[in-house]
Amino acid sequence: MRENKDITVNLIKGIAIIMVILFHSTFDYSMGWGSVIWLEQAVPLFLFVTAFLVFKRQQNQEKPLPIKNRRDFLKILKRLFVPFIAFESLIIIYALATNTFSLKHFILSAGIGMGSYYPWLYLQFWLILPFAHRLFIRSKANIFVAVFISTIPEVLFTSILSTFLSQEILDSIWRVFAGRYIFIMYMAYLVANEMFTLKKFMLTIFASVVFIIISRYQLLDLYPLFFTTSHFAWNGVHWPMFFYTCFLFTILYKNLSKVTTNRAELLSWVGENSWMIFLSQMLFFTLFSRSDIPVASGIIATVLFAAFGFSFCFITAHLISLISARLRKLRKI
Repeated sequence: MRENKDITVNLIKGIAIIMVILFHSTFDYSMGWGSVIWLEQAVPLFLFVTAFLVFKRQQNQEKPLPIKNRRDFLKILKRLFVPFIAFESLIIIYALATNTFSLKHFILSAGIGMGSYYPWLYLQFWLILPFAHRLFIRSKANIFVAVFISTIPEVLFTSILSTFLSQEILDSIWRVFAGRYIFIMYMAYLVANEMFTLKKFMLTIFASVVFIIISRYQLLDLYPLFFTTSHFAWNGVHWPMFFYTCFLFTILYKNLSKVTTNRAELLSWVGENSWMIFLSQMLFFTLFSRSDIPVASGIIATVLFAAFGFSFCFITAHLISLISARLRKLRKI
């Protein structure tokens, strides 16, 4: 059981990266499929796993996490940005070669490619974690404190920044701003310290689903408590959503731990290589589009496009892992 438990977070990451590729493959259909309830939970799940693992390691220690650790900081910079810059360089070269490069788009989107914002968001998230950990300890995990802190960024964008920044600029900043995910840290803290139970939070989880639907499909005007982007891309992704994200994580963590090692091997590999797969999908969706599939039926073309995307990303990540392993062996010689 312990062996299975140790790979459970990799299995969750594997599911999350599959959700990313599927979501980016099915833009025309996913919103109608209620993607915010499942596919669009990918990034929240990734961040939840990160916070959960950090807080789990600290649950038996009285002192908060160290705020500054140069070695770990440099390590995460190398792990995140060396491969990101490599893939981003390929994407920029392609964009320049095809005359599709836009400096404005590059700046506002924090890069080119599906999810180019994520490494910048993740870095902020990782840096905020120690402060959040200290806050949760001092407030004794008071939910009202967590809600108050999580509401501040929303009101900041709707009522303060909106007075002197354009909607386009606000949308771009919101996209890469990790402050909107602080409540995920709170929920992960509860789970890591065994303070969360489905029975205790079931009503709140139901309310979270209702909120997600209302905010995603704009059934109510939620201004000024919740910031809304002009293209509605991040609607639903607000702090009340993360009760539901916590529910998904808890269900997956509980049930995936029961999966036998042999059956979980492939999915675990996907989870372990999720970062390279994520970068590979950035490249894939830059090089190819659904219109490249010579099939008249939109649904069939989407299915084939998604299958092509999965194959491309998994094969690319596998080749990179083989090359990396080879290089590590050469260094030891």
